Amino acid sequence: MNRKKRENAPQEEVFMESAPPQGNDFSAGRGGRIAAKAILLGLPLLLCAGVIIGAVSQGLYNRALEESNQTLRQQIIKKEYDLQNNMDSLNDEFVIASMKTLFGLGNLTYDMRRYWNYELTVNGAAVSGDRVSVPAGTVTVSLKQTQKANSFPYEVAGLGSTLGGDSDDKLSYHCKVTGASGVEASETEDGLLTVLTYTFAAQKGDALEIHLSYPLADQLGLAEKYGYDFNTIAVNVA
Repeated sequence: MNRKKRENAPQEEVFMESAPPQGNDFSAGRGGRIAAKAILLGLPLLLCAGVIIGAVSQGLYNRALEESNQTLRQQIIKKEYDLQNNMDSLNDEFVIASMKTLFGLGNLTYDMRRYWNYELTVNGAAVSGDRVSVPAGTVTVSLKQTQKANSFPYEVAGLGSTLGGDSDDKLSYHCKVTGASGVEASETEDGLLTVLTYTFAAQKGDALEIHLSYPLADQLGLAEKYGYDFNTIAVNVA
């Protein structure tokens, strides 16, 4: 009877305490807590460093921007000055650059030739061949360059001249007299007309020559007639 009661009596539950983490498990937990604390303590330092770097970078950027703006303001002031005081020359520069870009230097040079006329005379008679005859005495060789009226800047229109628009070039470089002594040369300008004149005394039998540059011979129409290597006119003194 007592045995049965003991068998039927409710059994007591047995609880076992969990063992504490051993070895590496415990160390890992502690290390994780230390790392977390280090991160939390380091975050303010990282934030401060970021703020300082950002402030320095912003300062450098602002300084560069101010310098750029100052340069831009100086350029604008210069452009305004140019527009107010150099409008004509600026317009010329624009026209010159635009025309050279659009048409090309070669085409522009050829097209501008129609605004120039050249005439070579010996004692007032036009030279149209490779030789001329004059009587002994005073001989005058004259070269006239006439620019036709146009609205182009000289740097454009001048490309069609024998001088090619070069302000340092002269007609005397393109037309010379040889074989005569006491040659007097003069060059005059009157508006769109430029005249080069050689005056000298010639005697019967003198072998005189007029030497032309290839561009001038071409402008006079002699290159087309005698070939583009033609550049000498013989002067016979009778």
